[in-house]
Amino acid sequence: ESPKAIQARIETLQELAHVHREIADTRGGMQGGAPGQIAQYLRQAADLQKALIQKVPMESQDTLQQLARAAAELNYQLGEYYEKRDVNLDTAVSFYGAAVRSDESHAKSSLALARIKLKQGELDLCEKQLYALLRVDQSNEEASIMMAELMMQLAAQGSRSEGGAQEYRDATFYYQKLLEHKPENYKALSKLIFLLKRAGRLGEAPKYIQAAENACSRNASQEAGLRFCKGVLLRWQNQAQEAVKELSAARRDPDYRVDSLISMIEIYLNPDNATGLDALDATADTSVNMA
Repeated sequence: ESPKAIQARIETLQELAHVHREIADTRGGMQGGAPGQIAQYLRQAADLQKALIQKVPMESQDTLQQLARAAAELNYQLGEYYEKRDVNLDTAVSFYGAAVRSDESHAKSSLALARIKLKQGELDLCEKQLYALLRVDQSNEEASIMMAELMMQLAAQGSRSEGGAQEYRDATFYYQKLLEHKPENYKALSKLIFLLKRAGRLGEAPKYIQAAENACSRNASQEAGLRFCKGVLLRWQNQAQEAVKELSAARRDPDYRVDSLISMIEIYLNPDNATGLDALDATADTSVNMA
């Protein structure tokens, strides 16, 4: 069978898998015979992809790399099927692993493996997977965030360095590297502000706030995430009134409502970390109405 004919069969099988995936989703996920057929068609396509790769001469590196990326995507789809539809994590891990072996830069498979290992409490393997991905894709946003959060989890356990000091430094590094590429990632920015405060380096935080402002695609005052980060920074700078103004604005966004309210309440209850209630102007909008 010619490579062209094999490629045509692969594309047909992928289309069949897509159709059955749509049918399964329409019927509520696992009803009927469609879900099993998804895996059947994808497995057949993956086997044909292997056969196609074997027909390509070794000197055709560009073609081999392209086919390897396609094989990785097929294995990822199989991994996703077994993880989310069949709920068979062992088989899912096997296919995700095959995807990464075909293409080490296949971010979706690496991230899926890392998430599963994290969920299973295998933190060392999670770290290894994320490190491998960041080695080939330093600007991967999700991997950087997951690695930083993993470092904070390890730091809290204190099982590696004394008091988790090194892991906190590592978390800071990963958030900083991410913000160099994505300065407007406000979740990462708020975590970095906390870590810089913890390390006694809060003076470094304003430059990240400024970079986020510069990256805004609209008026900075409309960015709830940025205003939340400003509020957090102002809080730790003992500027309670200004902090509450920023947090009060941020809490109008559902994504930041809870965190903003918690920070506002902590300002009221903990005058040691702010200037206290007496510094709050009566004209400031400090209501903590949950609505």
